[in-house]
Amino acid sequence: MVIEHILGTTSEEKYKDAKLDFVEIDWYDCQKKIHRKMSRSGRDIAIRLDEAMQHRGLQQGDVLLADGGTAVVVDIPAVKAIIAKAESPQQIAKICYEIGNRHAPLYYVNHTENYFAIPYDTPFELLFTKLGVSYEVKNVNFDIQQRISGIADHAHTHDHGERHTHGA
Repeated sequence: MVIEHILGTTSEEKYKDAKLDFVEIDWYDCQKKIHRKMSRSGRDIAIRLDEAMQHRGLQQGDVLLADGGTAVVVDIPAVKAIIAKAESPQQIAKICYEIGNRHAPLYYVNHTENYFAIPYDTPFELLFTKLGVSYEVKNVNFDIQQRISGIADHAHTHDHGERHTHGA
């Protein structure tokens, strides 16, 4: 069976009593079009995302399949990351510029307190030290909804002549 649509999330009432069978999807594969995975219970799972679902991305707790009281659910494992705390608007600009210049994914951890996360990489530790940015290294779950770089905002024209944009 090929899964093409998300049925809902585990936070919905209809899944509260379901037995959960997890399928691990790495954070960097959440917007990948085609997946072939094995669930923790050994169920073979094929996922094919359409353009809209690919743009949205798979998210923690997404229900892919509901079958006989079992819900097959997306699990995005935590990974080692650098959490940076910007102390000023200038530091926010520096962090965003430097991360963007290196084409690395950047995530908000807490936008009200200016915490940002990137996948762990030693050169970024050195960079943050050089910039005077306070940071810590810890495991985090990257949430596609909090990604602030690498989002496909673009405009294009289709064959029918209609111009429109896609936003995050």
